[in-house]
Amino acid sequence: MLKKYRKELKIDVKELDEFIDSKGPSLKYYIEKSYKSNRLFKYLLYLRTKGVNLNKFFDEEIQNDDTIIKEVKTIWKKRKV
Repeated sequence: MLKKYRKELKIDVKELDEFIDSKGPSLKYYIEKSYKSNRLFKYLLYLRTKGVNLNKFFDEEIQNDDTIIKEVKTIWKKRKV
């Protein structure tokens, strides 16, 4: 399912690899194929079933995490060139 979203959105594979700190396609492939067995995914899914607004959670993380902000700005600078 994640691969489907990546393809639909036409996400730049190099940007994605850089963002997830991947040196090649193997990590991305593993995440896309095995996310359902990941404990973090299961935990987030559980919280969502209990009514937690995960969009709010991720928005707050993005706004408060300097590392994510710098990475996103770097990606956008490269894209504008």
